[in-house]
Amino acid sequence: MTIPITNYELQRAAGAGGKDSGRGTPDAGGRDAGGAVRNAAVSRHEICRAGEWPIRIYAGALPRETWSGLGAKDGDTLVNIVQVVDGACLDAFVRNWREGEDLLVDYDHSADEGKGTAAAGWMSAPRVEGEALTANIAWTDPADVTTRRYRFFSPTFDGGAALQHLGGNRFRPTKILRGAVTNRPNIRSISPLANDEGDPTEKPTHIMDDLKQIAAALGLAEDAALADILAEIEKRAKATAEAETEIVANRRAEAAALANAHGITDSGKLVEFEKLYLANRATAKTLLGFLPTAAAAGAGKTALTNAHPAKTPATGGGEREASGQFLEKAKAQAAAEKIPLANAIAALAEAEPALYAAYRDGLGGGGAA
Repeated sequence: MTIPITNYELQRAAGAGGKDSGRGTPDAGGRDAGGAVRNAAVSRHEICRAGEWPIRIYAGALPRETWSGLGAKDGDTLVNIVQVVDGACLDAFVRNWREGEDLLVDYDHSADEGKGTAAAGWMSAPRVEGEALTANIAWTDPADVTTRRYRFFSPTFDGGAALQHLGGNRFRPTKILRGAVTNRPNIRSISPLANDEGDPTEKPTHIMDDLKQIAAALGLAEDAALADILAEIEKRAKATAEAETEIVANRRAEAAALANAHGITDSGKLVEFEKLYLANRATAKTLLGFLPTAAAAGAGKTALTNAHPAKTPATGGGEREASGQFLEKAKAQAAAEKIPLANAIAALAEAEPALYAAYRDGLGGGGAA
């Protein structure tokens, strides 16, 4: 009696498989050298990979003598077992696969679930390659794989006497009954089917479509080579960087001219004003509006005479101190609120106009003429 163990829906497969280096050639009987039905699309795929794969199945699929050890009272009890796929298992799969036999590959294990036996393909010519069992698959509709409608392969093992009990809940399968294309495989690391289809250097359709859109956006022909697309992107990035550099240089020059026009000559203040101007030109210009220009500041000064001027006490120390206080408070506020310094200066100027006036006088040079 054939009792299937269907590997279905646990964890998505991962990994990448290679193309078959020893694909059979069709003979006059319509089959290739390994026995596969001749088809326009025959390719080699991983059928199973070494590992230990948990699965939850009915006890009826296991040798009866193992039921009690698994806590099963009858064949309808669901039990958790581990399928041990090792070198001995893979060799047994090949040994128990009759020569010239084509095994069904259905859709989502429909044959195991009594939902029909429509063939996605037929597999044949098994062989062990490294830690995997591979076989030729003759597809009835290659689009099932090439369009990624189905991405993974899932094998069905023979249960009952074809299982070797390794102790506890560990069993080694020794015979493959059939397989299925599915998007919910149980056995992990079987290579996705799509990885083995077609020319490995051929780009997937969706990537080609994306490249066409990128080429069109760059003003290139849709069939532009990838190298040409990358060169155009690099050229535009370089041009953008050069333009940004030029913009910054122009704004530095503007800041220097404005500072000079308003009599800001102290190097430290010039640096702070430049930072403010580069961060927020509108705010910097607004703040400058409160300052007289250098020409206006000197318009009311007395004319040059040869008279010996009387010395006046030095002034402006208090203004300079207040100016420093304003700037430090603005910096602290900018750091505390995580806002640009320009915004902090504007907010503080509104909140403390007297302190801002002292700061403004300090920027303008302050003190007596």
